[in-house]
Amino acid sequence: DPSHARALTVPELKNLARETGLKNISFDFCGLERDLENQLTGSFPPPGNAEIIRRIFEEDLGSDKLGVRSRRENGLIRYTYPVVLMAGYL
Repeated sequence: DPSHARALTVPELKNLARETGLKNISFDFCGLERDLENQLTGSFPPPGNAEIIRRIFEEDLGSDKLGVRSRRENGLIRYTYPVVLMAGYL
């Protein structure tokens, strides 16, 4: 998705929460299971980029250098997108 440049790190999220005045901040971590082909279909990569992304994920199978537990299931590449849940109150 070209509109998404990067994700904030946990320390950046903590700092942002403090700057906005949130108190009693808590964090939880989970994963969002994704299918690579569905993700590519919904994110509209520029021409040629889908194949590059597929190759990157293919190369990641078994090594997890991307940190998303890339794996093949029923012929599809699946991965687990890490999610940080943050809660607090003003």
